[in-house]
Amino acid sequence: MTLRFIVQRSRSSKVNVTLANLYVRIKDGRSIDQTKKTEILVDPQWWDCRTCRLKPRASCSVNDRMMITEAVLSLGSFIASRYISDKVSCKIGNTWLSEAMAIYYDRTTDPRTAEFGPTFEEFLRHKQISKSRAKQYQVLKRNVLRYESYLRLTQGYKDSWHLDMRVLEPDFLDGLWSFLRDEHEISLMYPDLYTDGGRRILPGRRSANTLIDLFKKLRVFVNWCCREGYMAASPFVNFHSTPELYGTPVCLSLGEMHLLAEMDLSGNPAQDRQRDIFVFQCNTGCRVGDLVKLKKGDVVDNTISFIPTKTIGERPRTVTVPLNAIAAGIVEKYSLPPGDNLLPFVSAQHYNAAIKRLLRIAGITRNVSVLDPLTRTEKKVPICDIASSHLARRTFINAIYHMVTDPTLVSSLTGHVEGSKAFSRYRDIDEPMKRNLVKMLE
Repeated sequence: MTLRFIVQRSRSSKVNVTLANLYVRIKDGRSIDQTKKTEILVDPQWWDCRTCRLKPRASCSVNDRMMITEAVLSLGSFIASRYISDKVSCKIGNTWLSEAMAIYYDRTTDPRTAEFGPTFEEFLRHKQISKSRAKQYQVLKRNVLRYESYLRLTQGYKDSWHLDMRVLEPDFLDGLWSFLRDEHEISLMYPDLYTDGGRRILPGRRSANTLIDLFKKLRVFVNWCCREGYMAASPFVNFHSTPELYGTPVCLSLGEMHLLAEMDLSGNPAQDRQRDIFVFQCNTGCRVGDLVKLKKGDVVDNTISFIPTKTIGERPRTVTVPLNAIAAGIVEKYSLPPGDNLLPFVSAQHYNAAIKRLLRIAGITRNVSVLDPLTRTEKKVPICDIASSHLARRTFINAIYHMVTDPTLVSSLTGHVEGSKAFSRYRDIDEPMKRNLVKMLE
């Protein structure tokens, strides 16, 4: 199937027509050859029928070039996508192109806006996600809106120009990727884009994994736009980025966890509480977002039950984790004070700082190999310097997995879905495990 935009002018016309309608022509072998006039107007002498684009030296304004290009890309994407789906359904007839064009121009008069900002807000209203997840999507929204401002500033677009989801193309995705990758340098050249309420906030350098995570969220939004009829096809089909890269999971050994649990901190009640919370997390594997919400009523028959906040809007699934002696002892220790919270949690920021401090006090400072997210090279750092609440979750998963090498069983305790790619980032298959597996063949 080939799709072309051409100019057709009557040879008998004696009038010097400045603008002419583009025609769209679709061919598929010998069976389909249909042409239909569009509503897109161009100067015939500046239209390249071979490339289906305005010639590079066309004497038109930047805004006119942008409008024509967007209109051609939008219509072409719609026709190609619809033709493929209708061909599979055997719906291609002699008047197919005329009918498709009628549907397209009816869709483009839809009173709903297709601007990125309002459409993204509608997407968030319809997508049931946790508050923490919604904040991550708001970060993506601010990044894209900043790129819009950057394009208006550097490409000569009108102040009223906004990204239209109906004409989102892989070229835009490539530009957005480059912008976010280099924004720490771009912000120095255009500091006015980064003023918020009189306060200047300049972005730091982003790693490839961070960019990939942002584009995963953007892909979810684009797929929703396609389902809702805002877009004819997803531009992600022709967009390729670098793969995610993670180093070997870093976690505490059971000996280090027990050393921390048995450390005498009676002289410092605040540190004692933070240590207990961390040790409890090491023995239950809860995400910190779920840990802070646990109530005393969530413990029944020495087992905690909760629905992970991260996935509650997508796949609500109750996770149950039996408490071992260490975790049960911590729950008992804080069962008497008033209040409904299971543990005396303060805040995630103070908690992470306390974990680093506790490991230093306990002498858990061994060097570990980690992947530098920016350079993607290995570096050695003390484990206490990179410790956070997620270290507890990795410690739990890795310890259990070394005892029972069944990811399905372990994920039932952690809330991961079966076959989760993320699950592999929490456990390490070391040499002793491999030797034990090989011995099973003896």
